[in-house]
Amino acid sequence: MVRLPFKVDVKNPDGTEEEQNLYADAKCSICGGEPNAMWGGREPIFVCRTCALEILPRLIADAIIDDYRNYEHFLIYRRKAKTSFLEGVTKALHE
Repeated sequence: MVRLPFKVDVKNPDGTEEEQNLYADAKCSICGGEPNAMWGGREPIFVCRTCALEILPRLIADAIIDDYRNYEHFLIYRRKAKTSFLEGVTKALHE
């Protein structure tokens, strides 16, 4: 995960350095708004804060709920998702 804006120092042909935003033109992969983070999978996924809070949790729910709507499986999935979320928050706060 990369929090945006993501800026790096780039050396120009004349030897001077300047700061560049690598993803300046990026848009949220869901709504097209200004992204706050990027996940670099096979294709980068850019996401804004609103979609991270309102859309991605629904997408995750659709992805993990099996065809049988098994409540025991739901409890296991919920525990795993909660643990992953809290680990991600902890990591982001300490970067």
